[in-house]
Amino acid sequence: MQFSFGGEYRRESSAFDPSDNLINNRFAAFTEPTLFAPSGGAFDVKEAFGELNAPLLKGQRLAETLAVGAAYRFSHYSTIGDTNTWQVNGVYALIKDISFRGSYGKSVRAPNISELFQPASGDSNFFIDPCAPGELGHGTQYRAANCAAVLSAVGATISDALQTPNNTVGVRSGNTALRAEAATTWTAGVVLRPRFLHGFTASLDWYDINLRDAINTPVPSQLATLCVDQPTIANQFCTSIIRAPNTGVINGYTVQPQNVASFRTAGADLNVDYVVHTARVGTFDLRLVGGYLNRLEFIGSPGAAPTNNVDQPGAPKFNFTFSPTRSVGGLTITYNLPPTICAGPMARARSTS
Repeated sequence: MQFSFGGEYRRESSAFDPSDNLINNRFAAFTEPTLFAPSGGAFDVKEAFGELNAPLLKGQRLAETLAVGAAYRFSHYSTIGDTNTWQVNGVYALIKDISFRGSYGKSVRAPNISELFQPASGDSNFFIDPCAPGELGHGTQYRAANCAAVLSAVGATISDALQTPNNTVGVRSGNTALRAEAATTWTAGVVLRPRFLHGFTASLDWYDINLRDAINTPVPSQLATLCVDQPTIANQFCTSIIRAPNTGVINGYTVQPQNVASFRTAGADLNVDYVVHTARVGTFDLRLVGGYLNRLEFIGSPGAAPTNNVDQPGAPKFNFTFSPTRSVGGLTITYNLPPTICAGPMARARSTS
């Protein structure tokens, strides 16, 4: 059996001390934000972790290999509290030539120092009020009732809402109320090492990753829309919008990172390697690495429609890299051929290099 365990302590801090020129805005108009305030923060992390690999069977009639493993990490952040990361995995081979493997686990990412303590700075943006009479029908079924509620809270009505875009000054800053991102991942794959083809190895693995509470910074102009298109106005977007008393006009806002996004991706990874040794012309290593992207969805905010980014720039549906290498004595020659293959709407963007 193999195992490891340990602990770790980390501390991170940041500080921003604006110059006198920034504080007093000694710049040409519109070239610098209108607000800069001193800021800073720090957090510490205490962690304990352990990992175990247990071979259960080896060299048996129906189990050449059977092994299971597990890993766990407990973290305490002074900012977000406790987090748990864990994984279980297993490998089974009926014969030496072929083995199956899989894993399932949960992982987390705590908000970093910048997301938590980004200095407050001035910002401005044009807003189209979603509560204007002409905009009520462009949102969810909750918009009309929510607009009536937020306007009533400041002594205004829907008829008071501006129909024309309004330029509003706001603030951009970090968010100390952020939570950790969390993801569940499972994988399943097969590894081939045929004894009749010495030096050949091939593996194919399927993966599925579901990331929730992802940290994303909404576009300022969407804050008011996100506020009234949720099932209730008791949400983080409504608290980011300021409306003027009696008129209900949007006259301030705060843009911060929020735990509002989610990602989902799934696909397959292929790795083929064939090593050939010769007496006269050296050693050849032929490696093919590829992938198939089945799913790559992003939801930027609650209630938004999923965006599928498969076959978009930077995310081809198929990709392969072929890398032959020849080694003779102290000389090694390698050539990489990385074609990117797209299908569907990006087919015309197919490229090779």
